[in-house]
Amino acid sequence: MDAGLILIQCVIVRATITYLRNNGSDLCKHIIKLNSEEQVQLVLHRTSSSSVNEVDFGAPQVPSSDADSSDLSKPKSERLASGVTGSRNYEVDRLSSPKHTELRTLGPTSQYHLIILSNGCGGPDKNEKKRVFSDMAGDGNSCTSNGGGGYGKTVCVTGAGGFIASWIVKLLLERGYTVKGTVRNPDDPKNSHLRDLEGAKERLTLCRADLLDLHSLKEAINGCDGVFHTASPVTDDPEQMVEPAVNGTKNVIIAAAEAKVRRVVFTSSIGAVYMDPNRGPDVVVDESCWSDLDFCKNTKNWYCYGKAVAEQAAWEEAKEKGVDLVVVNPVLVLGPLLQPTVNASIIHVLKYLTGSAKTYANSVQAYVHVKDVALAHILVYETPSASGRHLCAESVLHRGEVVDILAKFFPEYPIPTKCSDEQNPRKKPYKFSNQKLKDLGLEFTPVKQSLYDTVKSLEEKGHLPIPTPKEDKDSIKIQS
Repeated sequence: MDAGLILIQCVIVRATITYLRNNGSDLCKHIIKLNSEEQVQLVLHRTSSSSVNEVDFGAPQVPSSDADSSDLSKPKSERLASGVTGSRNYEVDRLSSPKHTELRTLGPTSQYHLIILSNGCGGPDKNEKKRVFSDMAGDGNSCTSNGGGGYGKTVCVTGAGGFIASWIVKLLLERGYTVKGTVRNPDDPKNSHLRDLEGAKERLTLCRADLLDLHSLKEAINGCDGVFHTASPVTDDPEQMVEPAVNGTKNVIIAAAEAKVRRVVFTSSIGAVYMDPNRGPDVVVDESCWSDLDFCKNTKNWYCYGKAVAEQAAWEEAKEKGVDLVVVNPVLVLGPLLQPTVNASIIHVLKYLTGSAKTYANSVQAYVHVKDVALAHILVYETPSASGRHLCAESVLHRGEVVDILAKFFPEYPIPTKCSDEQNPRKKPYKFSNQKLKDLGLEFTPVKQSLYDTVKSLEEKGHLPIPTPKEDKDSIKIQS
């Protein structure tokens, strides 16, 4: 037989492994445990982008009885696996089981297919497959409650063409989920970016739906394991903001209850948390805080009012219908755009680059990267113990700090240098806690990186002219 290798059985265990780096320590222990002494061939197949390009199996045990063991002395480039189509950046090592049980180094938040190929008699049986699958799902560091990623699972994302929602769809597809995204018009060119995402051709369906049309939502959510409700109007018009947000959210919960989904993740906002004039300057803003509705109405802050009452309605409806609801409360979201149009939060930065803003306000703002927000949604969905609200914020900066950062990275733009209110003391950043999401393993992107990524994306999308740089911005080290 060619090289003495007989592949008796192939069991594909698909797993998404998410974890925190921790000072280089071993991260995912005892992932592979086979009861027999038979030889196995392991292929760790990387399917999404990562900062780490190879997998380190440590020091594999190679049995002398293996006729192919000499292959391990060849260069890695000559040991690339064959016969697995559609893959990239993967390697093969033949290991002795059960002695080798640790997987030491993996790229952050990446997707892997673990393929077990037996060259002994019998190979892993069905019970063995289930046991390995269970071991992976039970790893406290990383693995997900839905069996190691989204393979075989279908979820619905409302308002799929939006800034945050597009990133949620992107990450869900990368993790193997099948996604049904609701949009008002699937044929609208503004949603075309979703069809270009990796995996979209095979696992993305755009559904025509309206938040105020319960029947259309039921059709979209039917057959789904979970729902990510991100769709919401963004306006200061109370008639266009409040009622659609509240009734639309209730409709999503009703449709989810009828479809018997496992969990609903609702995108709320810092607007439902922060607006309270009675909170002292030393009070830490966290998930226990709620915006004062009377204050929002009196100041005509209809966005924050609408977000607060919509979230309250979500909790009430979920309790009544018996729906498992978790909430993410992002602050102002920055980062690369997937959609072709500029959304409201990105305008916050764009105005400082175009010359339309001659001064900056004497105010503070909390910021977070859009990819972190999307990942936060997936983490709270996949983690059974996640509950309640989750404040999603990385930093609070004064507007003066924002323009200083922008001017450092992009000195060629007409960024304002004066504050509109130089008579009063400079506002101080408020304190906040993002510990709940950190406890789930989320590592926040530094705000400087968020600002940099935003401007680069605006340039690439054609929303800003790409000027001749005074220095190589890509050589600037971005530090937290």
